[in-house]
Amino acid sequence: PLNALVYDQIDRLREYLKNYEDIKFGFYTGRTPENSKTPDGRKQIAAYKKKYGEPSKNELITREDIRNNPPHILFTNYSMLEYLLIRPSDERIISESALKKLNFIVLDEAHIYRGSLGIEISLLLRRLMGVANRKPQFVLTSATLGRGKEDIDEILSFAKNLTSTNYEEDDVIFAIRHQNKFD
Repeated sequence: PLNALVYDQIDRLREYLKNYEDIKFGFYTGRTPENSKTPDGRKQIAAYKKKYGEPSKNELITREDIRNNPPHILFTNYSMLEYLLIRPSDERIISESALKKLNFIVLDEAHIYRGSLGIEISLLLRRLMGVANRKPQFVLTSATLGRGKEDIDEILSFAKNLTSTNYEEDDVIFAIRHQNKFD
């Protein structure tokens, strides 16, 4: 949902994929530079490298690179997903052929998708699935969605309304909190 959450994943993803250079990934947000050819693009890339370090070989860091070689893993936010679905220049990223192996959509901090925002996101996901011509598995994460098993029906209803997918009780995984000696 937020760029901070998107970019929080960079170090971990680089570490996970360092030995799998054939798996391409990229981050498509408002901060993603258009290309490396313009002074502004070079400046943005330099700032990116300063903040996050040198990109790995399988990391695509410009929109141009992402368009020319749609990555296997794409991090974005709902605002940019909307743009990806309507901008002709981004058509290759979100085309049926580019999404033919779309297996998962992960919605981090899913609890924020309530009310009118939740309705908008639900419709946006339906549009994406229509373009992809397939229904991926949704993974919703939240530390604050429900209090536990006593809210299972509300959690299942929320997930179904958001993703237009049916869920069973077994699909919900609750965290197990361990109390340490300092609590």
